[in-house]
Amino acid sequence: MDINIKNIKEGIKKDASNFYDDYSEEIENVPKIYYYFDNTSEIQGGAFTGEGIIEFKDLTGQAHEFSHILINYLKWLSEGIANYLDIAYSGLVARDTVSYFLKTKKDENELVKEKSYCGYDKVIKILEENNIDKIMEDKYERIKIVTILDIDWINF
Repeated sequence: MDINIKNIKEGIKKDASNFYDDYSEEIENVPKIYYYFDNTSEIQGGAFTGEGIIEFKDLTGQAHEFSHILINYLKWLSEGIANYLDIAYSGLVARDTVSYFLKTKKDENELVKEKSYCGYDKVIKILEENNIDKIMEDKYERIKIVTILDIDWINF
C-alpha cells in the first residue's frame, strides 16, 4: 500500500521540484492515516472521510484519497486553489481587490506612506490606463492583475 504514497511523493519531487523543496517537510510528514475497510460498502474505490481517515471497499482509490489528505493537510494549498478558482471563474474577489486598491489614495493612506510602498504608483497607472471592465471580463487578465496587486501588497 505504501508504494502508492511513495510514488506520489516521488512524483511531486520530480515534476514539481521547487514546490517539493519548499514543502518537503510537510509532504514527507503527513500525519498518520487510518484505513477503514468495508467490502460491503457502496463506495467505489475509497473515500476520504476527514481527519486522516480513508474508507475503502478495495485499494484502488488509495492514492487518490491520500492526495485529498495531503491537500487537506497543506491547508494553504486548499486556500490557494480556492482563490485561483474564485478569481479565474467568478471574478468577484478580483473586482473587489481592484476597487479597494483604486480607492486607496497614496497621500491619504498612512500605511502606504509609512512602508514606502514603491510599487503603488506603477500599479495605479496600469489600472487607470486600462479598461478595468475589460480586464475583469478576461480570466487571464483578472489573474494577472490580482497577482500584481497581491504581490505588491505583500511587499508592505
